[in-house]
Amino acid sequence: VPVFDVFPIFGVFILWDSFWRVGSALAFSCQAALWLLERVTPILVYPEQAEDQVLFQTLQSK
Repeated sequence: VPVFDVFPIFGVFILWDSFWRVGSALAFSCQAALWLLERVTPILVYPEQAEDQVLFQTLQSK
């Protein structure tokens, strides 16, 4: 009988742990996707502006 008392606690803990892992992995991948979007979107949407920026930076560095 004590096994059945302990098992639900273990089950809940394992479920909670796996949910937490999945949740943190999802959050991390969402952050990575947002970061990539922030970097890539300006280049796709405003390619000439990105080129101007690169040109400006190279001129500044000289």
